[in-house]
Amino acid sequence: KSNVKLTNSAKILVVAQYFDNMTAMRLDGEPASEVMAIKTLLENPEVFDERVVDALIQSIFILSPGTCVELNTGEKGLVLTANMDNILRPMILGFRDNMIIDLNNEMIYGDIEIIDIMKTMDNRYIMDTELLKKRGIQFDAPEYVEING
Repeated sequence: KSNVKLTNSAKILVVAQYFDNMTAMRLDGEPASEVMAIKTLLENPEVFDERVVDALIQSIFILSPGTCVELNTGEKGLVLTANMDNILRPMILGFRDNMIIDLNNEMIYGDIEIIDIMKTMDNRYIMDTELLKKRGIQFDAPEYVEING
C-alpha cells in the first residue's frame, strides 16, 4: 500500500478506468459482467474509494426492476425491486418456479448471489404484474418495462 494521497478527481478516474477496463469488449476474451466489476470494486475498499464506487453504482443502476439475472445456483430470474442498501441483493422472481427470492434476507438466501446480467437482443422486458399483485408485491415499474394486465 502506498502513502500517496489521491485527489478526488484521481479517485474517480481510478474507479472509472477499472470498471471500463473490466467491462469493455476486448480481443483476448469476453469482458467481465457489470455485476462482477461492481463486486470487485466493493470488495476492495483499500484500493477503490467507497464514495466513488457508490456514486458509480447510483449512476449506472445495473440491477433495476425488469433486469434479467443469473444466480450462482443456475437459476435465472427477473429483478422485481432494487435494494438501495445493497445493490447486489435485490428481490427477484425466479423463472423456474415463479418463486420470490429476496436476496436481502440473508438468513434464508445468504448463499445465493447474482453472478451476471442476462443480455437480451432487444432490451425489452415483460413483467407479469398480475402475478406480482396476487402475491402482494409492491413495485414501481420503470417506463421501459412492458406491463401485462
